[in-house]
Amino acid sequence: MKPSAQRILKAKRWELSEAFFEQPKPVVTVTAPAGYGKSTLLSEWRKDVVARGSEVVWLVVAEDDRDGDKLTIDLLHAVAPADAQRSQMLLGGAGTKGKRAVIMALLAEIASRSHRTVLFIDDIHWLADSASEPILRLLIANQPRGLGLVLSGRTQESSLVSEALLEGRLTRFASSQLAFDDAEVAALLRQHDVDPRPALVNGIVERTHGWPAVIRLIAMTLQEDPHHQDAFLRGMVDRRQALTEYLSDVLLSRLPERSATFLLRISLLRRFSVSLVAAATGMADARSLLDDLERRALPFSRSGDPALPYALHPLVREFLLARVNREDPVAIAEQSRRALEWMDANRRVDAAIDLSLDVGDIDAAAALIDRYSRMEARNYGRHSTFLYWTNKLPPEHLNRFPKIQCIRVWSLNVVRRYGEADAILHGLEAQVAEQNSRDVLDPSSQRDYVVRAVELERYIQLTLRDQWVGLAPKVRNWIERWPDSDKMDLGIAHVLIGCGLSASSDFEEALHHLRLGQRYWREVKAHYVAAWADMWAVTTLAKQGQVRQALYECDEAVAEVATHLGGQTPAEIMLQAMRGYLLYEMNRIDEAGAALEYGLTALVEQCSVDSLIMGYVALARIQNSQGSQMDALETLAEGEVLGWAHNLPRLAIAVAAERIDLLLRHGEINQALVVWDDLKCSASRKAGREFDNVLRDKASRIEARAALLTNRSARALELIAPALAHAVETRQRRKQVELLLLKAMATQQGDNLHATFAIVQEALDVAMSQGYIRVFADEGPPLQRLLTAYREQRGDALSPASVAYLQQVQKAFGPRSETSSEAGTAPIGQELTTRELKVLRKLQSGLSNRELADVLFITEGTLKWHLRNIYSKLGVVSRLAAVSAARQMGLIAEEGESRKPERASAR
Repeated sequence: MKPSAQRILKAKRWELSEAFFEQPKPVVTVTAPAGYGKSTLLSEWRKDVVARGSEVVWLVVAEDDRDGDKLTIDLLHAVAPADAQRSQMLLGGAGTKGKRAVIMALLAEIASRSHRTVLFIDDIHWLADSASEPILRLLIANQPRGLGLVLSGRTQESSLVSEALLEGRLTRFASSQLAFDDAEVAALLRQHDVDPRPALVNGIVERTHGWPAVIRLIAMTLQEDPHHQDAFLRGMVDRRQALTEYLSDVLLSRLPERSATFLLRISLLRRFSVSLVAAATGMADARSLLDDLERRALPFSRSGDPALPYALHPLVREFLLARVNREDPVAIAEQSRRALEWMDANRRVDAAIDLSLDVGDIDAAAALIDRYSRMEARNYGRHSTFLYWTNKLPPEHLNRFPKIQCIRVWSLNVVRRYGEADAILHGLEAQVAEQNSRDVLDPSSQRDYVVRAVELERYIQLTLRDQWVGLAPKVRNWIERWPDSDKMDLGIAHVLIGCGLSASSDFEEALHHLRLGQRYWREVKAHYVAAWADMWAVTTLAKQGQVRQALYECDEAVAEVATHLGGQTPAEIMLQAMRGYLLYEMNRIDEAGAALEYGLTALVEQCSVDSLIMGYVALARIQNSQGSQMDALETLAEGEVLGWAHNLPRLAIAVAAERIDLLLRHGEINQALVVWDDLKCSASRKAGREFDNVLRDKASRIEARAALLTNRSARALELIAPALAHAVETRQRRKQVELLLLKAMATQQGDNLHATFAIVQEALDVAMSQGYIRVFADEGPPLQRLLTAYREQRGDALSPASVAYLQQVQKAFGPRSETSSEAGTAPIGQELTTRELKVLRKLQSGLSNRELADVLFITEGTLKWHLRNIYSKLGVVSRLAAVSAARQMGLIAEEGESRKPERASAR
């Protein structure tokens, strides 16, 4: 049998118009039922687009893309594969705000390109009336000028493209335009070596209405027996059964028996590999059978899944599967069992869930989700993956699986989708109440498990919402009532207790419980949640002022996360934010900046409030230390807005207080007092009473600084005294040092140098054991002068270690070198970090700062910090000059150079 030839018909009416390649924001829609060659047509257009020098982004959506997270992730992989892992981490099930941010970033990425990009999205009918439809609308509504859109599906979504229609940018292709006419049917028959007699052509067009897929099947059946055309025509006219059913009879009858059996058996699988079909069908010669079917031009396609690369055309699979279901249901059961075993062994969980649902075994699909749920959601933090698995289950059946529902609540809580989590919890509580009202214990109801899990999830949500009041006693009571809980849940309980105790400054007891949580979770290899325990332990150590130990444990945790979870995960990002803060305190500013390069934007969706505070504060302090006060103030203002927007009052209060402190350190007392009044007003309106202590803690230092600036030293000392006593009592070393330094400067105003120097000595003694540097340097010239006087008066009495430490502190007050190179022999451009080089390449785009920040998945404040570093290292003062200098150094290419014409397909 000779190999199949190229069998693609081309007609002038199917070509893209010249306007598509010339006008801004063109949109093309292709709408027709299955079997009209939509995907084939898009593939031909794709070749034309590439030939004209445009970049192609290709996405085929499927049923599981109805979940908004899944579609967004697929778009990430299609549009910006280099950033896909980082962007997917940012998404992580982040809800509407997170998905919008990612889509806007992708559009900004496309807008930054110097050439036209064409985004093909096939099978958009799957997205109708789903959580993904708003994402598609957002994509179309914000379409950049240089982006062409080609949308293909079985149903026309007119409202999606109404604006393009009104603006004259829309071209539509419908089934009437895609149907074959007499000439095209004749041409197709010739391709299959079939004589296109007029009677045959007319009969086919009349019976099929030009339906391309069916006509191709007819041509295939006649190819094997071209001398029986009359019999075929009579069969089409005389037999009353559906045409596709009749064609399946003819098609299978033309195949060797073993090939026909093989084709019927593989119709059970949505997508498959040679290995899978061999296991499922029990046919060792699966490879040769598959090759034979492909040579016969059976309508196979590539699925986009590299592990399961093959798929039958939907129309062919539909009529073959209907035949198998009708004629041999026992074979389906056995074949699905073998296929599921293969999928399970090869960790193809998606495919196994789909197959279980296809054969109507919802319980089997639920069992798969249940089995993998803890591993995906808790051990590895793959919340998007787990949530889109659960979305595959019919909603009316989910309540039958309380364990899955409880893990859903876990994932939704972690990604801050609290409303959805609460709705599930209310449903579970209603089920328990109904069972209690019947007063009958159903062994299958798992009532105790639900009661235990629901209560624990409530406490988890309080923790993630930063609501600690009364939490520790409640969770202790939970442990007393459920002592036989598994190690995962006991670990959660102890960590929650630790968080509650840390919030109330009982640090030693907090660390005891956090260590228990770390131990439990490492015993069950729950690496993702273990990273959260590590983060809270580091937070507690940092609050105590044990910066050295905190940094050591943070470094260990980052290494463990990289080993078990991979790089740039939410767990690593929150730990890196904390590393940046700790490194800054020790004046290791370049290292701190590198840690913060991971991006603060990603923190808000999956992170503790403490990591957010440390990240924003560290970035602002670095900016200020580099002489960029305005950028530092903008970063802190951005953090405050973020805190109030996400209902995280402690974040908003902490970064606003840092902004006030910064203004006061720079002598801007009037502006600082205005911001302070605004903060108190906002806190009274937006924060609960449980945050009063947070505001009071900030108030003592803010008002003491204000008093110092107005030469009211007695008032300053009065404010400092109780705050310092509390810091000593709770052993918060960093806070002690800061308050001691304020006390020393206030005492100095009273001209009591002996007492002043004694306080300075006390501050140095507390700080030296932990290596604190920046807490001194950030106070600026007033403290610098005081330390100089102290050293002149007391220097001879200091130990060598104290002298060395004091020298290190005093050196930190001086101007910093803007580069980390000491040799000075390497070209300046080589000093740019990987992140700075990426920012530099994007400067060619002409995007605004906000758009650039979106593209890079960082905050606008972080972007400005990068820009300042880039300008300094290149010796320039503007974007244009930076781009010009970078091109001369060969750091970036001229626009249009080294462009790949086509991006890899998604799915």
